[in-house]
Amino acid sequence: MLYETEFGRIAKILSFALKDKTSNVVRMLKFLIKVETPYEILEENNKTRTIYYRFRQINRKYEKLLEKAKKFARRKLLFFQYGGNLSISGELANELFHLYPDKVIAVAYIKGEEAKISFRGNINIRSIVARMVKEFDGRGGGHEKACAATLPVSDLPKFKEKLEDLIRS
Repeated sequence: MLYETEFGRIAKILSFALKDKTSNVVRMLKFLIKVETPYEILEENNKTRTIYYRFRQINRKYEKLLEKAKKFARRKLLFFQYGGNLSISGELANELFHLYPDKVIAVAYIKGEEAKISFRGNINIRSIVARMVKEFDGRGGGHEKACAATLPVSDLPKFKEKLEDLIRS
């Protein structure tokens, strides 16, 4: 539903619009309080101008990153990392998992000396990640099939290698 319907498009629009400055988010919330049907959000007009402006800004970056990430879908583990001023690793991991449900997805957002990684998989990825973060001076948590971890960027190559080994076995 999130990736193939108008309601999914609404969810994406609102999710990206929430990644804005506080005044624009407050304006969006005031608009949403007055909305009578979800279809009003799909209409581009003066009331939704700010929402769509921010959505387009982020969606351009998102689509480029998604296309780059797809190129890493060769093995059982799809491991993709990126940097910049926008953390959307969770959103990317969700859509990649939708596209590649037979793979374990790991999307790492690099900011400074820290890597924030979103994981998705049809295995108990949380238990694998929980064991690994202890070895790499990291932290993490989440759900059985969707979790996240934070660790030093310097540990990322070794972390990825060990993750690939664990998933293969």
